[in-house]
Amino acid sequence: MAESLKSHRVFAVVDQGVVSLGNFATNLAIIRNLAPGDFGIYAALWSMMLLLNTLQSSLVVHPMLVIAAGSPGERARKYFTAGLGATAALIVPLAAVGAAAAAVLHSARLALWIIPALLAWQLQEGTRRALTSQERYRDCLLGDSVSYLGQAASVFLLASAGMLSLPAVFACITATSLLAGLVQAFQIRPAAISLREFADCIREFWKIGHWIANLNIVATVTTVAMPWYLTLLRGPVAAAGFQALLYVTGIVQPLVTGIGSLVAVSTARAAATGEIRTSLREISRPVLLGAGAISVYGILLSLFPSTAFTVFFRSRSPYADLAPLLPIFAVAGLLLYLSQMLAEALVGMRATRSAFLCQLSASIACAVVAIIAVPARPAWGAGIALIAANVARLIAGSVLLPRAVNAPETWRPIEESMVEEPVAVDELAL
Repeated sequence: MAESLKSHRVFAVVDQGVVSLGNFATNLAIIRNLAPGDFGIYAALWSMMLLLNTLQSSLVVHPMLVIAAGSPGERARKYFTAGLGATAALIVPLAAVGAAAAAVLHSARLALWIIPALLAWQLQEGTRRALTSQERYRDCLLGDSVSYLGQAASVFLLASAGMLSLPAVFACITATSLLAGLVQAFQIRPAAISLREFADCIREFWKIGHWIANLNIVATVTTVAMPWYLTLLRGPVAAAGFQALLYVTGIVQPLVTGIGSLVAVSTARAAATGEIRTSLREISRPVLLGAGAISVYGILLSLFPSTAFTVFFRSRSPYADLAPLLPIFAVAGLLLYLSQMLAEALVGMRATRSAFLCQLSASIACAVVAIIAVPARPAWGAGIALIAANVARLIAGSVLLPRAVNAPETWRPIEESMVEEPVAVDELAL
C-alpha cells in the first residue's frame, strides 16, 4: 500500500502541477496585458465562476469522487455517467447566476462567452475527477495538458498578437476544456444507466453533497465575496490588486490541490475498508512535505517582496506598491493549506457536517475582520481577514478530525451506507 500511495502521490502532484502551471501562465498573460480596470472585472467574474463551479462540484463531483472511490469498476462508471448528466442539468440555473453577475458589472455582453466556458469547464472537471477517484492520475495528464496548457498557449498567442480581450479569454477556456473533456471521457468510458439508476445516483450524491454545498456557500465569504466587496467598495482596481497578491502567493496551488485530492481519495478508500487510522498516518508525510515547501516559498516572498513583484509583473507594474503586503498573504496561504488538508480528510470520511462547521467558523472570522479592516486599508484588511479565516478553520479542524476518527459510524464502509432506507441527517454522521 505504501508503494502504491507513493506512486499515486507523484502523479497526483505532477498532474496538479500541469493544471496550476497552465492557470499560472494564463493569469500571467491576462494580468500583464489587460488594464487594471478590465482585470478587476475579470477577477470578479472569475470568482463568480469559481463559486458556481464549487456548487456543481459540491452537489455532483465531490460526492461522485467519494462514492466511486469505494466502488467496483462498472458501478463507478455508472456514477460517472450520472455525474455528467447532473452537470448538464445544473447549467441552466448556474448560467442564470453568471449572466446576472455580468450584468451587475455592466458587462452583460460577456454572458454569451461566460456561459459556454462555465459548462465546458464543469464537464471537463467532472471527467478529470472521475479519473482521480480511481487514482488514475497518470491518465489525467493528457487531457489536463490539452485543457490548461493549451489554454495558456492560446492566451499568450492572442496577447502577442495584440488581440487579447475578455471575450477571447473565455473563448479559449471553452475550446480547450471541451477538447480535454472529450479526451478524458474516452478514457473513462462511462457506462449506460437507466433513469431509475440515475435517480438513485442523484439521491446518493445529495446525501453527501448537500452539506458540502452548504460548506461552499458559506465559503463564499473568503472566496467570491472578497473581490466583490472590494469592487463595490473601491472599484475594480482594488479587486485587481487583491487578485494580484493572491496570484503571487498562489503559485503553490499544485501542492494545495494535488495533495488535497490525494488526502480526500486516500481517506475515502480507507474509510470504505475501515483502515482510516493507517491511511491518515501514511498520508501525513506528503502533507508535511507540502507544508515545508510552502513555508520556504513564503519566507522567500517575505524577504524579497519587491523582487517577486518585478519577476511576476515587470518593473512598471501598476500593482508594485502592494509588494510589502506579500508576507501577510504568504502566511494566509500556508494556513489555507494546513486547514484544507484537515477539511479534505473530513470530507473523505464523509464527515461533511464537521467540514461545514470548520468553514462556517472561517467565514464568520473573515467577515468580522473584513468589515472592520477593509474599508480603511483594502488590500491589507483583506489579507488579515484571510489569516483570521484560516486560523479559525485550522482550530476547528484540529478539534473535529480526531472526533471523527474516533467515531467509526462517521466512516463506515460505503456499501453499508448505500442501503436504500430513509436516513436522517444525524444518522449520516455528517
